[in-house]
Amino acid sequence: MCGVFGLVVERGSELDPAAIGPLIRELYRVSESRGKEASGLALHIEGRSGVEVRKAAVPGRRLIASSAARQLLAAAVDGVASDLRVVILGHTRMVTNGDPSDNANNQPVVGERVVVLHNGIITNEDMLWRNEPDLTRSFEVDTELVVRLAERALARGSQPHPQLDTVLHGVAREIEGANTLAMLDGAHGDLALGTANGSLYLAMSPATPAAPTSRVVVFASEEPILRRAIDGRRPLRRRARPAFGPIRQLRPDHTLLLPGDGAEHRWGEVAFGSKGPGSSHPMTDESTSAQVGPRATSARIAAIARSLRDVAVID
Repeated sequence: MCGVFGLVVERGSELDPAAIGPLIRELYRVSESRGKEASGLALHIEGRSGVEVRKAAVPGRRLIASSAARQLLAAAVDGVASDLRVVILGHTRMVTNGDPSDNANNQPVVGERVVVLHNGIITNEDMLWRNEPDLTRSFEVDTELVVRLAERALARGSQPHPQLDTVLHGVAREIEGANTLAMLDGAHGDLALGTANGSLYLAMSPATPAAPTSRVVVFASEEPILRRAIDGRRPLRRRARPAFGPIRQLRPDHTLLLPGDGAEHRWGEVAFGSKGPGSSHPMTDESTSAQVGPRATSARIAAIARSLRDVAVID
């Protein structure tokens, strides 16, 4: 069990930049209930190449208090103040495989293009490595398999900017187990979220006629974690209005794409571990009314039954 959480601030948001640090620090604090053996932080700012990553075999509260993490948060604040799109991802780790003393095994796990945060265990990991001899394994942690599969799909894609949720669907169909993923494309800033078991909750700023896509999205592995992080952090907006709508669960075997260009968010459906096809659709009022994603399908029920920079600097 690990903690996966993050914050996405689109251009044109009303988020008070000064709220970013307290919100992220609180997410680390309350997410330590899901793991204290290692932690990590990733930052992508619009217009900058790649993703900045800081991680180490320390609890989240120690990581986020380090000078390295404070520098990233300061850069995030400056980015939002300059009306740039900012993505912040965090992870608190309970070790299942991969020695945390080797920082490559800690999360986020980084590749040449994508950064991945993972909660769960890939139960068919050994079989997939055997069946994919063209993939190079460098780490012990099973999350590396997600990175290698995703980057192979991106390299094979015919489009210069492949949809990251399509890539995530392809990976999800291969891996078995109760896995939740956050995948960030450092080239374009796309963020794709997916979960096999529904262990991901989202709070979104209310849409308006001027901004039909939510300008601020916060997510975490548990509803109580997310609620505790955002409660008491008001006003999160420059104006005295509610910052978020109701907390919503990303349903089992569903995905959510937050495109780096600020385009409309898209939910998708894919049966993890099924080898079956996935689908994606624009997010609508119906899909966000209570849970994110359409109704469960028989394929989902069957499935349930079955460098970027890698730096550790800690004060």
